[in-house]
Amino acid sequence: MVKENNRTGANASLADDIHATLKREILALSIAPRSVLDEAALVKRFGVSRTPVREALRKLEADDLVELRRHQSAQVKPILLETVSDFFECIRIVQKAVLVLSAARSQAHHIDAAQAAETAFEVAVEERDTSALPALNIDFHLALAAGANNVFLADAYQRVLGEGARLSAISFRYRESGDWNERMGGIVEDHRAFLAALGSNDQARIAELSDQHLALFRTNMLSILTRQDTEGLVGDVSEMALAHIGDA
Repeated sequence: MVKENNRTGANASLADDIHATLKREILALSIAPRSVLDEAALVKRFGVSRTPVREALRKLEADDLVELRRHQSAQVKPILLETVSDFFECIRIVQKAVLVLSAARSQAHHIDAAQAAETAFEVAVEERDTSALPALNIDFHLALAAGANNVFLADAYQRVLGEGARLSAISFRYRESGDWNERMGGIVEDHRAFLAALGSNDQARIAELSDQHLALFRTNMLSILTRQDTEGLVGDVSEMALAHIGDA
């Protein structure tokens, strides 16, 4: 029984590690939308049995990143324009609510944690590490919101940020092809303004910044989605779908 428990614990740990690695790669678009995740290939890649691989895939399904199909290999879910517009609609409401509460309630240790997260983000910007930026961006926003001390808003915000992580990855990828410093400068400037508003408990300013930051993100996404070289990263791009995103 002890040996079985140890084996179960080891498999759970392996599954967590595999899940974390694959999730990071999916969110950074290192594994592209619609990619097939072949179980046998993953077993060989990670040097494990099928059990932790299957558990990792189930976790990715729970994250809404992977579709498990009976008698077929798992597939990374596509990014659909209809859900992109829903994302912008939702995050506008949730982000403003949680950040306003955080500005009202944050203490010194919350502000220090948010500053540390932003420092890590800016290091990645300086190094042009587009694979790390989506996760670091989420870390910053979650740290910024931590002072709200509301478990329901925290859960909702974490979920919506996760949904938008692949959009962030697209955004960072296509910034790399232009003037990196100019394009990323607006994001860094917004992040520093968020920190200043948090430090001064300025609820009105942080609400204003929330709308401004999302407008920058949405404008950039609209610009990217009209390009011809988005490599099938999103679903069919129609004028109606783009208009819906623009109105979100």
